[in-house]
Amino acid sequence: MSLALFLQANGIDGRSLKGAHLIGAQLNQMNLSRIDLSCVDLSGAELSGADLSHANLCGAYLREANLDHANLTGANLSCADLTDATLSNACLREANLQGTYLTRTNAEGADLTNAQLNHAFLWKCNLSDANLSHAVFQDAELRQVTLTDAKVD
Repeated sequence: MSLALFLQANGIDGRSLKGAHLIGAQLNQMNLSRIDLSCVDLSGAELSGADLSHANLCGAYLREANLDHANLTGANLSCADLTDATLSNACLREANLQGTYLTRTNAEGADLTNAQLNHAFLWKCNLSDANLSHAVFQDAELRQVTLTDAKVD
């Protein structure tokens, strides 16, 4: 389904879904580039392979969401809740993850090059094989984070 059809089917006009409730939404492979998804509840949503590059996901609820292979390049995920989400092999280059909750999040193989994780909370997060080159973790809280074979420069 195209974004236009999805928006029309859900009675949404424009490129903003701000504050919408899309719990469990099926958005795999959808082009959501540059869309405003701030404060949207996407808990349990299927976003595998979706293009969310430069999207605004500030304060979004992405608990148990599937973002495997998603493109989140330059996305704003500040203060988002990614508890129990999967981001395996997702691209988060230059993403803003400041103040984001990554509790039990699986980001194995994710590309976090130049990502901003200042004040983020990473608890029991899996970053195995992730690319963390030039990522900033200033004042971030890391507890029981798995970094096996992660690339750190």
